[in-house]
Order: sequence, then structure tokens, then C-alpha cells
Amino acid sequence: MNILGSVFAPIPFERRIQTAFVFLWTLGFICLGFGSLAIFIYLLFTKYYFILLAYLIWYIYDINTCEQGGRCLLWQLNNPIWKYFADYFPINLIKTAELDPSKNYIVGYHPRTILLVISAGAFANFATNATGFNQMFPNMHQYLCILIGQFRFPFYRDHLMTTGLRKQSLVSNEGKVRISGLVTPLAKATGYDLT
Repeated sequence: MNILGSVFAPIPFERRIQTAFVFLWTLGFICLGFGSLAIFIYLLFTKYYFILLAYLIWYIYDINTCEQGGRCLLWQLNNPIWKYFADYFPINLIKTAELDPSKNYIVGYHPRTILLVISAGAFANFATNATGFNQMFPNMHQYLCILIGQFRFPFYRDHLMTTGLRKQSLVSNEGKVRISGLVTPLAKATGYDLT
């Protein structure tokens, strides 16, 4: 492929789209938290500080929502970009047993790390429907519990909650959870012993 004199490798267009979405997810993971904090601090010293005061009141009022599954938006769970994201690696969810939809389950995710490539599998399987979770386990809703620190960034926490991401805590796992993905070494801190 030749564009404006630059020669590109013959990679299928769909693979380029997959790469673009993984890049955007990675960029968001790295930059959105601290970027939103920087914007918050900057706006605090402008004439728009009153907007931040209103948001701060909302933040304090809404502080526990991230322990209850956030404000999960169905369009965000089913967004087609997550399918491209999952197909890049590729990430698959393999059903090995039938699960009773009237019970709650905690799934330990191994290995645990903050590294993006490893957490991508947990995100694709438990924070989206990209790998077919909703077809494999109808009448069940999945939540991914992540590090508490991610929810301390203003504005970014609201973005995280749109996919139903939860703050990892004992309170998070006492709610109406059907399947909760949990990073295992942190499970002991929440009162669960997973091995």
C-alpha cells in the first residue's frame, strides 16, 4: 500500500482497525486518569472553577457508586469496538461448565498484574460482551473489579463505570453480583480466599 509516498506493509484493513482500537485503549489506560486529574486542577484556577465545584459535590454524593457496579451502559458493553479489541490478541472466553443464574460467582483472573496486555483479557471477557459472555451465560451480568486507585481520578471514574467496572472491595462483592472477575492476590483483602 502506498499513501503519499509512504509504503506500508500489506496488512489487512481489519487488522489495522484492531490495532487502532488496542492503541486507543492503551492510550486511554495510560493517559486518561492523570490527564483528567490535570484538567481538573487546571480548570480549578480558571473562571470555570464553579463547574468543578458542582462536579466535586456530585463526586462526594456519588462516591460509593463504583462499589455497586457503576452506571453500566448497555451500548458500551455491546460496542463493536470491543470485538475488534478482543480479536486483536485474540481473546476468547471458553465455557467449561453450566452456571446456575440464581447464584453469584467470583472468577479469579491469573496472572494478576497492572500490565496492559494481561489485563486486556480480563477487560474483554468481564467488562464487555466482545467474547460472547451474554450468549454463554444468559440472565447473568458480569462485573470486573479493579484497583481502587482507578476510581480516585475525577471524570475518569465516570468513564470506567460505563462498562460496569467496580472498585475491588468487600462491599462490591456483596451486591447483586452474578459473575465478578477479581484479581486474585487482592481477593484476600476483600475477604475471599481464592487459589
